Amino acid sequence: DPAVRWQAGRALGKIGEPALPALPELVRQMAADPDPLVREHAAEAIGDIGPAAATAVPDLAKALKDPAPKVRRDAVRGLGQMGPAARPVL
Repeated sequence: DPAVRWQAGRALGKIGEPALPALPELVRQMAADPDPLVREHAAEAIGDIGPAAATAVPDLAKALKDPAPKVRRDAVRGLGQMGPAARPVL
């Protein structure tokens, strides 16, 4: 259910860095979920995890080409929350 998936992603983002073990699933959802709202909240959650999720910088960079504008917006925000690790994307 897309509503459950995007709410789960949002909740993981609110947990922050302790949600780091969920990063691979968030990256997968951001890249491949058919629902743009799920992809959007996955990108937001990755950013909310912060610099500890810096391994996802290349995935956030790919999300900048997502067809959904809100996914791209949250990918930009997520990159901004990665700090210096996102410098190569600039």
